[in-house]
Amino acid sequence: MPACGEYRETEGANVADPSIEFIREEYFALMRAVSQFDDRFLVIKGWSVTFSFALIVSAVMKKIKLLFLVAALSAVSFWMLEASMKMHQMRYYPRMRQIETALNSGDETKLRGPAVDWGWQAAGKLLVGERTVLGSPVSESRSTGNRWEAALTSLKLWLRAAFFPHVWLPYVVPFSFGLALFFGGRRFQPPGTAPETPRG
Repeated sequence: MPACGEYRETEGANVADPSIEFIREEYFALMRAVSQFDDRFLVIKGWSVTFSFALIVSAVMKKIKLLFLVAALSAVSFWMLEASMKMHQMRYYPRMRQIETALNSGDETKLRGPAVDWGWQAAGKLLVGERTVLGSPVSESRSTGNRWEAALTSLKLWLRAAFFPHVWLPYVVPFSFGLALFFGGRRFQPPGTAPETPRG
């Protein structure tokens, strides 16, 4: 594949518009970014399981019941972290779909780019239900609305990402296990104290 900005030669003729090569390079850059997010999700899930169950084991061995609750809350924290990263990953999808549609339909000359930053910003509205976003990669400014509108869009997108089954499901086991042991497990005596004797 030629480098960005170079002309391709096909049967002795040069492609007239080198921006098409920029668009194709942009698409593969987006693909790499999305794939890197998938690798990070696996790391986060691994950390969550390891940390939560390490706390549960420590709670049993050291007889500190509060660690069960900490284990449950740590699972929630890792879930929120993954949901935030999933939200960022999803923002690349509309631009990828736009490029794929144009290239497959033969309308690639209508694409303007590169537009990674613009596409990332505009994707929030597209992913929460708006069919179109005003402006273009050339004319649209970095800000696509007021702060409150942008915050509400980000919140909607985060909630959508957070409740995908493949996002929240891996955290259910450590969260439920830690919570059940905290509220339903037997009461531990603080270290160094004598066990209570039943009153007759």
